[in-house]
Amino acid sequence: MAKTLQQVLGGENLTGVINSAAGGVPDDLLPPGLQAATRTVDGDVGTYYKVENTRKTARQKAYGSKAEERGHEQVVEQPMKLIHAVEMQRHKPDTLMNLRSTNGGKQILGEQEVSRQVVEFKRLFTNLRLGAIYSTLANGKIWFDADGELLPSASGTSVTVDWSVPAGNQNQLDALGAGAIIDASWAVAGTKIITHIKKIKQAARILSGLPIRHCLYGSNIPDYLLTNTQLKELLSRQGETRTSLIGGEIPNGVLGLNWWPVDQAFFKDSGGTNQTFFGADSAIFIPDVTTDWYDLPEGSYPVPSTIDVAVDASTAIDNMNTVSGMFSYATVTVNPVGIEHVAGDTFLPVLRNANAIFIGDVTP
Repeated sequence: MAKTLQQVLGGENLTGVINSAAGGVPDDLLPPGLQAATRTVDGDVGTYYKVENTRKTARQKAYGSKAEERGHEQVVEQPMKLIHAVEMQRHKPDTLMNLRSTNGGKQILGEQEVSRQVVEFKRLFTNLRLGAIYSTLANGKIWFDADGELLPSASGTSVTVDWSVPAGNQNQLDALGAGAIIDASWAVAGTKIITHIKKIKQAARILSGLPIRHCLYGSNIPDYLLTNTQLKELLSRQGETRTSLIGGEIPNGVLGLNWWPVDQAFFKDSGGTNQTFFGADSAIFIPDVTTDWYDLPEGSYPVPSTIDVAVDASTAIDNMNTVSGMFSYATVTVNPVGIEHVAGDTFLPVLRNANAIFIGDVTP
């Protein structure tokens, strides 16, 4: 049975399709939860609560005494403006004619072409979302140029999203102000890597109260672990672990962490060049993903519920639905004849507690 044009190109249907299409930038390299939306805000602006997770204790008082007021320490409401992307592409007139055809075979051809284009179109927005998450974890910042293109570094930046990761939580990790935790290169066999990781875990408890559970690592890290003097004896008793390391992967459980090979994360810039997010010597240490330190709000956007052109402004408003996160809709055009397809996304990865992330470089 032939479908109506509305059934194929309606905003609700296309938004459903664009939300289910697969992405292009690798999306299986991150701990669970980093890609999951946490809440919805109106439009592209909102607030988040910057937290530090106090390690102070309540005060001892005599039983039955009057409660003393305590202020809202270390919780500050901050404004935020979400990343918003919206783009348009046109479908050819013959696609429109196939979709309007009462011939079932021709209409299927039209549907297949629209679905194919939607999948390709959606990858742009998936790639942007993943790229923003990767950049947040790799740099504590997200950079865009004057044309809105995502950048791999601060060079050429026009817009910067900066989560103010403390200097002590970056590079060699002088997190507690008592000297660098990574005080010797992991490329040197005699470096005490086990001691470094133990100190990072301790610093995390002190600074954020959140235990480190995951390490996102660059391409050189497996070799450093495999050749490390301190680890050799441990690995010699764990054949499967050693085999995995030789193959370039660090299995979960090594040194009490889950390991994620983010050296495979990349995106293609506007010039067609593949750009990586994480350096070969990067080691990013984070807790389990919770809203105690990480947030992924989605914004909302008005989407037409019909493909028809409204007769007046009031009717146009009545024909709008509000969609959170990724959206997609289409309209039929007459100059030129065809289908104008619009898609977009509104979101922002947020570091609510910048003390919880340790962006390490293991080769000082």
